[in-house]
Amino acid sequence: MRIDPYSNTWQVVEAHLKQRMADLRIRLEGDQPEESSIKLRAALRECKSMLELAGDRTPLVESDIEIPG
Repeated sequence: MRIDPYSNTWQVVEAHLKQRMADLRIRLEGDQPEESSIKLRAALRECKSMLELAGDRTPLVESDIEIPG
């Protein structure tokens, strides 16, 4: 599957997932029973896996640093 990480649709999905992850992290900081904590962590992992669908968007940058070898 290939996703255009710069499309309007993906940007909306990405913003939603990032907000969801922030909300989950806040809930995890609270005092949660173990079962609830497990479910929250699973939801957080699922959000992360969905964000990875767009692949690495790290821009390639030219550098003056010379790498030996």
